[in-house]
Amino acid sequence: MNKRKVIYTMAAVALATCLNGCKATELESRTTSDTLKEDVNTVKVSEVETNESVVKPRSEQEAEKSVEEQKPVAEQKQEVEEVVEIKEDVKTPHFNPNNLLEKSNLTSDDAYRMLKGSKLQSVSSHYIYAEETYGVNAIFLMGLTSLESGHGTSNIAINNNNIGGVRKGSGEYSSFSSWESCISYIANLISKYYLKDDATYFSGRSIWDVNKNYCENSDWADKIVSISKGLMSNL
Repeated sequence: MNKRKVIYTMAAVALATCLNGCKATELESRTTSDTLKEDVNTVKVSEVETNESVVKPRSEQEAEKSVEEQKPVAEQKQEVEEVVEIKEDVKTPHFNPNNLLEKSNLTSDDAYRMLKGSKLQSVSSHYIYAEETYGVNAIFLMGLTSLESGHGTSNIAINNNNIGGVRKGSGEYSSFSSWESCISYIANLISKYYLKDDATYFSGRSIWDVNKNYCENSDWADKIVSISKGLMSNL
């Protein structure tokens, strides 16, 4: 009996040990399986995150590329607009015999070319200065001095620097220190005494209105208009 009990007891211990071992193995197996599942899930999540990180930069790159492609077009449009604005700012030479106070829009180069072949070309820039200072149209002043001085060749133009036919109260021709000073004198005289609303000899702002009191010759204004148009044809 004692031997059988010992055998049964040893068998029971062995069975318990086997069962515990199987349970441990099963637990380890389950643990390993769960770990593998987590690893797989982790790998899948990582792959998703990796894919998202790849897709996102591509989207941003495409957006940046789109902006870069459109940028030259915008810059080109801006350049075109700037060219258009510049063209709009360019003004053509202007002479309105009905209003001698309107600006001529002449540049120094314009004035020089207009007086080509004339002795007065040497003082071409001063006509623009006189217009800016006294407000009288520069092309009108060119026409007036060209008529009165024979384009800078008359005796009083050479001897008296008088290119405007200006006379003193006594009837004698006035003398000037230079052609420039004569141009300034005429521009100031006509502005102050003929073109201002409260001027002594004001009858209007047209060249024909000035003709009434400035010169006794009735065709004076028409001659200046004709000469002025001829000078403008040199441009």
